[in-house]
Amino acid sequence: MPVVVIGADICPIDRNKPCFVTGDAKGLLNDVLPEFQQAGLCLANLECPLVETPTPVLKTGPVFGEPSACIKGIKAAGNPTHPAESPGSERLSDFKVIVEDNFQNFERSRKDWDDLAARFSSSIYTSYDWARTWWEFYGTEKQLRIFLFYADDKLIGIVPMYIDRIGIRPCQLSVARLVCSNLPPKAFDPPVHPDWAERIFDCILTQLLDRDQCDLISLGPVSETSGFLKQFENAARKRSALCARVSTSRESVHTVFQLPGTMEQFFDGIEKDERKKRKYELRLLAKEPAIVRDVLSSPEQVETEFEAFTALHASQWRDKGKLGHFGSWPAGKQYNLALVKSLVKLGRVRFIRILAGGEVISSQFAFVFGDTWYWELPARVMDKKWNRFSLGTTGFFSLVEQAIKAGCSRIEGGVAHYDYKQRLNGTEHGLDILRVVANRPGSKLRVRLFGWLRAFLRLFYSKIWYARVSPRLPAVLRRPLWPFWLRLDF
Repeated sequence: MPVVVIGADICPIDRNKPCFVTGDAKGLLNDVLPEFQQAGLCLANLECPLVETPTPVLKTGPVFGEPSACIKGIKAAGNPTHPAESPGSERLSDFKVIVEDNFQNFERSRKDWDDLAARFSSSIYTSYDWARTWWEFYGTEKQLRIFLFYADDKLIGIVPMYIDRIGIRPCQLSVARLVCSNLPPKAFDPPVHPDWAERIFDCILTQLLDRDQCDLISLGPVSETSGFLKQFENAARKRSALCARVSTSRESVHTVFQLPGTMEQFFDGIEKDERKKRKYELRLLAKEPAIVRDVLSSPEQVETEFEAFTALHASQWRDKGKLGHFGSWPAGKQYNLALVKSLVKLGRVRFIRILAGGEVISSQFAFVFGDTWYWELPARVMDKKWNRFSLGTTGFFSLVEQAIKAGCSRIEGGVAHYDYKQRLNGTEHGLDILRVVANRPGSKLRVRLFGWLRAFLRLFYSKIWYARVSPRLPAVLRRPLWPFWLRLDF
């Protein structure tokens, strides 16, 4: 005998809206859920319209309206075998989200994580070992939120984030950011299936802004070539009840080198005079006695070379009154060494060297992931006798040559603008940060107050003290970037 269930009013409100948005029927109906699922027909009153863009009429009393994503909870509460679905449709029961707060549960599935990143051409900076290593060094006193999304039990998205609570209550700012996001800054693009992006980002917004009570989500830097930020922005703008302000700003640029099939074709893309100059320098260096070029990639070679590379890199910057890459970031050398030890086991580390008489005169430190090489850092000797060979660019061409030989299609050339990279065939792309402020009075006030503090420190600490005063100090008095400033650089 058919069973008809008649309910009362249904309305997504603050405390139960996350269950509607994520399709959590159990959270909505609890013990009576089986009654709904076994019924032949369920009747209830949807007390408010589900809309994307509010267009209220003039009326007395309150005006209700919630995002159409709330229909997921209602659909999930129905009989899973009724009504029949077309072959091309998606069933809500196929979608699942898991939020992890540690890396320990991923040891067995690290390959699935990296395979997903490679499938969507995401960067090495979103790979499992990179994220885990970063967290070991910089995750202290922060809360991890790793979002994993599944459809038909197939992994379709991973977004590793963390929550940093800065200050003390009631003036404590809670900021959610991408793992690895600014220490140091890279071009990020977490792997997310585009067909599921809106649903994925809707879940992230609900978790971070509603359940975790974050004041601000800061996503980036993300390359303008990725659709990640635009899709997240669209999802946030549809959640006006949850998101008070959604904005995107251009923070920097990164350079990408597209690689052809041969070195000669790469040179063909360089402007004529520049090409002539660089080829002359290469021929000049080739005439020097005992010039050898090699590539190091084995664990035994790489770990030993890393120590030599850090010393060479530091000496290059010491003459300029700066600490260099490894000295500029908190625990910079230790963190990079841990990265090298972890990634070299997976065949993802390269040192491309030029030696003269057994002495390294140029070295390029790079990572490999998929069909992309990531040019991490260059280093060279500063002896004047080598100036005429332009070892900086000569070493870069050695990197390009080896990447082409390995079948690589592109080189990620790093963050910030460099004229010489553009002259050598590089293409600059913008790096953007998306900021979403929670729609709560306290959140809006705290974001504003910490924004003023951030602007103050950017001027007086970053631009004046660190950039201008610190390089003039004796070497023993120079220090890495202030960790508190880095936490505010959201």
